[in-house]
Amino acid sequence: MGSKKPSTWSVTLKRDGKSQPWGIRLAGGADLNTPLIITKVYARSPSESSLRVGDIIRKIEVYDARDLRHLDAQNLFGNADQSITLVIQRYYE
Repeated sequence: MGSKKPSTWSVTLKRDGKSQPWGIRLAGGADLNTPLIITKVYARSPSESSLRVGDIIRKIEVYDARDLRHLDAQNLFGNADQSITLVIQRYYE
């Protein structure tokens, strides 16, 4: 049994407009003392090809996710127009 190794990268999600959801559910936030974690990725969504359940969001646009409350993160996603850039961390075996 090996230790898990983190991989971190930037991804830009694109959507047709604000009426199209990004297709993810988040848990955590600075107010909950836990990292922002992807808990669901919906099929046929802008997030489907880039994100997975368990991915940790390290940045949303220029904002360090460690400093974002859950509601702040939701608002950044909700207020983004047709694209949003994230820094994601994923652990591999």
